[in-house]
Amino acid sequence: MSEQLYTSAKSRINLYFNIIPNIYNGDDADCHISLAYIGEKYFIPIAVIRKDFLEMTSAYKKSQFLPFQPTDDLDDDIDNDIDDYDTAIKNITNGQWDNLPLQCNIPLHTGSHTIPLSADEYVSLSELFSEYAMLDYSGQKEIGVVPCIVKEHFNHHDNPTDLVPILDALNTAIDKKKQIYFEYQPTGKKITRLQITPIKIIYDNEENLYSILGIKNKNYVVYKIESIIKSKAINIIEGTSLLNQNVSSKDERHIHILTSDAEKYDKKALDAKIPHVWKNAFDQKKPVHVRVKFEASVYASVRKDLAYRNPKKTMSKISNGYFFFEDDIYGIDAFDLWIRTYGSKAIILEPKNLAKKRIESIKQALDNYR
Repeated sequence: MSEQLYTSAKSRINLYFNIIPNIYNGDDADCHISLAYIGEKYFIPIAVIRKDFLEMTSAYKKSQFLPFQPTDDLDDDIDNDIDDYDTAIKNITNGQWDNLPLQCNIPLHTGSHTIPLSADEYVSLSELFSEYAMLDYSGQKEIGVVPCIVKEHFNHHDNPTDLVPILDALNTAIDKKKQIYFEYQPTGKKITRLQITPIKIIYDNEENLYSILGIKNKNYVVYKIESIIKSKAINIIEGTSLLNQNVSSKDERHIHILTSDAEKYDKKALDAKIPHVWKNAFDQKKPVHVRVKFEASVYASVRKDLAYRNPKKTMSKISNGYFFFEDDIYGIDAFDLWIRTYGSKAIILEPKNLAKKRIESIKQALDNYR
């Protein structure tokens, strides 16, 4: 079941609606279901859960209605305004919701999810969706709802086979030690023409993303494959030769393999760096020293999270109810998000600026709830 929930956004979202108390169903308001609880119980990475909740919240922005929110924030009439929405987006993103008990604000029909319409939208669509209008206690129609298919995660590809030719080309270039040419277009940005040496195909299990780890001019670079899928390398740089002479430089491929030999790099140095990289931050040249004090109760969980990072070297033994994590890492922002999932059970000792940032974040959160 956990594997199914992890790979399918629909299954995960169904889970959230099923286990989080629903105020319209009279569920127990004392139930403590939080994002961290869901992640721990169902083995779903917290970053994946946060993205799911951001997407669900975004789907309701037009109606200015929050599908979920912490139980302490619920008003008696559940009248959410846009300030609540913006605060929710901010607090989900920075991890403030991770350990807060949640409730669902949406009246759901059994087995289906609905998105509420505004009054104007309901009038304009009343004929098409009249059978879905909800009745209030007096039998009068309330603001309508439209049944919707829960969207797959934004990283989901309608045609997964788009990945196959790209992965094949990358593996071929890596095996033959050749450079590649492709056009890269991140969301909302211009196309960039790139020529790099691919080193590895890396997978971010928190975001369900494939990326290329490569090297260019002695610097490590990382590019998301989902962005490469959006463009096709048609205009090959003049003077560049293709490895496969049967392929035209005008061929609409996502990636072209070149005759140029792979740029050399220090494999041992890269292998040594990998366990210390968070969120694919290979392009960061200088590491940041971190030291965190954890409560003994989360020892097993932290060790599990660090299973691929050699916890024997980074975690101390438990002493006086605490243990310490210490390492030189790349990707401090991703590390910070991970630490947030442990709430008050983790105290940042180094770097000092990150500890200060956390304190300011907590103060801000307290101000929001006053």
